[in-house]
Amino acid sequence: MKQLFLCVLSLSLSGALTGILLLLIHPITKKYFSKKWNYYIWLLVIARLLIPVQLETGFGSGVFWSSRTEAVKEQGSGAQALSDTADNMGTQQIHTGSGEGKIKDDQMDDAPQIPVLSKDAKNAVMNPGAIAGMVWMLGALLALSIKIGNYRRFSMNLKKSGEVTTDWRINALLKELTAGLSVKRRPEILESEEVSVPITMGLLKPVIVIPKEERNMADFKMVLHHELIHIKRKDLWYKWLYQTLLCMHWFNPVLYLIGRKLNEDCEFSCDEAVLADLTQEGKRAYGNMLINAAEKNIGFCSSIPSATFLERKEDLKARLTGILQYKKQTGLKILLSVCVSAGMICLTACGSVQVAPDALPFHISGESIFDSFVSFADGADVDTFLAQTATVNKKGEAWQAYDNDELLAGEDLSDGERYYSYKGGSKIECKGMYLNGTNSNLIVYADKSAEIRIDISFDLQAGKLKLVYIAPDGTVELLDDTGNGFRQNVTLAEGRNVFKLAGQGAKVKELKLTYTGVESGKFRKFYYSEEDEQGDILSEKVILEEVSKEEVLEHLYYMKEESISVALAKFLARGEKLSSDELVDLFIYSDVGLSAKYITEAAQKGKTEFLTPEMLSELMPYLNDDARIELIMAMDQKLTFEAIDDWMPYLNDDGREKCLIKYLEEGNTLTYSQFDEISPYLNNDIINKIDDYLKEMPYHW
Repeated sequence: MKQLFLCVLSLSLSGALTGILLLLIHPITKKYFSKKWNYYIWLLVIARLLIPVQLETGFGSGVFWSSRTEAVKEQGSGAQALSDTADNMGTQQIHTGSGEGKIKDDQMDDAPQIPVLSKDAKNAVMNPGAIAGMVWMLGALLALSIKIGNYRRFSMNLKKSGEVTTDWRINALLKELTAGLSVKRRPEILESEEVSVPITMGLLKPVIVIPKEERNMADFKMVLHHELIHIKRKDLWYKWLYQTLLCMHWFNPVLYLIGRKLNEDCEFSCDEAVLADLTQEGKRAYGNMLINAAEKNIGFCSSIPSATFLERKEDLKARLTGILQYKKQTGLKILLSVCVSAGMICLTACGSVQVAPDALPFHISGESIFDSFVSFADGADVDTFLAQTATVNKKGEAWQAYDNDELLAGEDLSDGERYYSYKGGSKIECKGMYLNGTNSNLIVYADKSAEIRIDISFDLQAGKLKLVYIAPDGTVELLDDTGNGFRQNVTLAEGRNVFKLAGQGAKVKELKLTYTGVESGKFRKFYYSEEDEQGDILSEKVILEEVSKEEVLEHLYYMKEESISVALAKFLARGEKLSSDELVDLFIYSDVGLSAKYITEAAQKGKTEFLTPEMLSELMPYLNDDARIELIMAMDQKLTFEAIDDWMPYLNDDGREKCLIKYLEEGNTLTYSQFDEISPYLNNDIINKIDDYLKEMPYHW
């Protein structure tokens, strides 16, 4: 057991070393190499975690802990190690009486005086390694059993709640796409109210679970394409293999970070495969679908090995940026990625970490042969989710708001707010919630008195939770704090009416809160969060008065598209400098056509001094041909060949010609290799014009 544990520990450290190296170069490789390359390169970490090999090269490996235990240190020049002697002595029977196996006195006299340990004492010496091995084994078995148990419960719940789709349009799309992708086994498609985005599960018999809702079939085709790519590439096998290894190496924190990056790159790689077949409009529609998915308050457990269209809201910006920057790989980049892959394979094979001699007992030289041989389910179910510790400040305003009507009637206060599988809107369902503070879940602006019906139930596990109604005059009315199936009609007064949940360290299971009559048309406006309300207010404010850049960027997600475009126009008109991230964010969430028009007008007026070639590269997919040319010609900063190379796929022939001429007129050089790289985008007329230009200025070559 001890030797096995030392081997696993060495593999774990070797795998972490490989993973850290990949993490360090990841910011560069994700920019220049394909998403597919960035996804499959993590197989090197899996290989290093699986294969107990020490490649004897004389470098790249080291021993930093000796596993050999010496029971007795040297005592003078004639002393020997107790561990060696005790093993030899252990085969003899030492008696003080007569009988077979007796050692004669004279033999004993001649023998070196070695302290002999009892069996218990000897075991005590060996205990540290053995105990470590037992702890590791128990941890691995526990982690694996929890992961499998959570997966079984999760998948059985989805299959139980799901129904095989009978929509002929979906089945027709499935048949078309599986044939086009050469997917041999056609997956089953279930519709379920338990999911808010599509999820693919199952190894031998994959199942795609989709939300039970009205859908745009053109958009759904791209979503289904995305999920079928997961199935075709066996991504679930890849994820299960890594999750199993994560159970084996449960003690290594680096591997959890690598697991998250692997999941991210898996989705980016699928996006790349889908985008390859899309037009520019299709790419924009695909990005809009990601935004719509993020609006559905995803509550998905990332420790469940499955493939979902959008697992974490935090990935939204990166995936949208990937759509913006998507372009096919050039031959040079493919060659470079192959070289980097070869180098990484060599480093992975040569680099090993041994915690003891022969901890990695299999050598390429054949000198010895190995002959014996996620995070924990973080939030994997509601009980685990609620069992997570949370620090509560009992002196803070968030805690005090529960009993303070003035704080309740004000803006939301929270220093602890987490949800497991949350669905919002007029019918809120949440399997698990932790709340310390207040959360507005319905805000209604009424022009006259009107009634709505409220139903609420919940299972309070710890702390306090209540639902309150706040009238336009600021008075607070308690509606329910028991969760025992409350139902009541509430009359809303003219003005702003708010319904809030208030918690004091509340841990809640199975929250169900329904507002009936909100969407009946009786009310002027209604919102399901303070952020939605603030976004709408800011959208109106943008039209009427000046707003700060910081204020708009903070509420982008909740503002109207046209208003964001107007805000961008105002920022440009008053000469505000925008960073690359700020400009891209404004474009992503705005009406792209309007934003392109405004930034083009600003360029004509010389108001885009901040615009760099790199920033323009990120905007290219969202601009029309005229806007692209206009911005390039109006750009004050000197063009770079890297930018020219990025722009070529997006420009028309006229734009390519003007772009190259401007690049050369600025005094830049164009080498034969550079010309060769962009020549596939150039027609004969452009090549001849560039050639004539370069003949007049030969120093450019």
